[in-house]
Amino acid sequence: MKLEIYDIVGIGFGPANIAVAVALDEIGWRGSTLFLERAAGPHWQPGMLIDGADTQNHPLRDFVTPRNPRSKYGFLTYLHEHQRFFDYLNLGLHYPLRKDFAQYVQWVARQFDDIVAYSQDVTGITTTRHAGLPVYQLQTAAGHTVLARSLIFAPGRTPHIPTPFKTLQAEHLTHLVNYRERIQSFARNHPEGCVAVVGSSQSAVEIVLDIADRFDRLSVVNLVRGFGYQLKDTSPFSEHAYFPEFVDAFYGASEAAKGKLRTELWRSNYSSADADVINRLYLKLYEQKLDRREQVRLITQNEVVSARSESDGARLRLRHALADGRTEICAGLVILATGFLNFGDGVQQERYPALLDSISGMVDRRDDGSFAVGRDYRATGIDALPPLFINGLNESTHGFGDAGSFSLLSLRAWHIVQAAIAALQATGAQTPERALS
Repeated sequence: MKLEIYDIVGIGFGPANIAVAVALDEIGWRGSTLFLERAAGPHWQPGMLIDGADTQNHPLRDFVTPRNPRSKYGFLTYLHEHQRFFDYLNLGLHYPLRKDFAQYVQWVARQFDDIVAYSQDVTGITTTRHAGLPVYQLQTAAGHTVLARSLIFAPGRTPHIPTPFKTLQAEHLTHLVNYRERIQSFARNHPEGCVAVVGSSQSAVEIVLDIADRFDRLSVVNLVRGFGYQLKDTSPFSEHAYFPEFVDAFYGASEAAKGKLRTELWRSNYSSADADVINRLYLKLYEQKLDRREQVRLITQNEVVSARSESDGARLRLRHALADGRTEICAGLVILATGFLNFGDGVQQERYPALLDSISGMVDRRDDGSFAVGRDYRATGIDALPPLFINGLNESTHGFGDAGSFSLLSLRAWHIVQAAIAALQATGAQTPERALS
């Protein structure tokens, strides 16, 4: 890949920027575009492609259908092309299998192979000038340099590693994003070992059930801070938080009002699980009593206060929420189902991704120190810099529909594409011979 300047460069080619590629194609964009993706190919949640797990997302909330039901990039077109349309209808599923949706993501992504550079991990972002105008200069781990007249930043959210676990050695710790690879390796090397799963989300339940189903010689300890698993809020009234008009209302609200809404709607997206997997886990625990064999153990109302690596694994010290006593458990592998970081200065938040550190001083900040982002997802206060759009990381300003789900993906991408093209045209930075058709 030679040094070249592009009108639009996207960092990351997961769902957020795949939706951007779709929007650029459907708007008739003819400018120069490049997406840089660290992975070797298009993948979606490869670490969590568990048998039987679903997406918790309606299949029509895909890359494009909410804004263009006639698009060739929709999930139904994917099913039709793969001759599985009627088979899928017969499943009677409310949500599609995660493995099916992952293949849909790959199917769409592969249609843009000509504008994606895989195995390109962006390690640095600086600014320079080209033809008298400011541009971004991106450096990759492979030694390539790319210049960008505008940047759409969508590398995905940073995994949340709670403080007590940061002292553990890598061999004893993994986040759910690497679950499938790590559990296979651990079970192979420690066939009768113990695994600790930390968290009370949908993913935590799925991981516990998957280990119990596939590795009957492993033991599992599920650590939950609360009283027990909580049902996900699937009320149709709560689901209005994933309507496009809610984004406008949420964005314009005060910080106090945003905080109140986040608390009220929290279980529509976090620290909760669907009834089907909760019931499966409860049945599993009951069957163990019948069989007088405890493979899965659920420890609730306990918080991990410290962790250390020893020769036989990770030793976790627990503090009970209602008692003064502390206990310890040992696990050969700790799996964190603890979610991801959002923008802010609180627990489970970061002010901005580390990759943007070199330009962070030129961007407006909110009161909590995080990047100020406009309704069109453009970072504000950088008139001296090329346009920068933050794609898929703006839950704190745009609501839960921006929390890494597909809910409003197609509409968000359309907003960003329109704003990016308008910004390029306004500055005269766009490649002159490549305009909209």
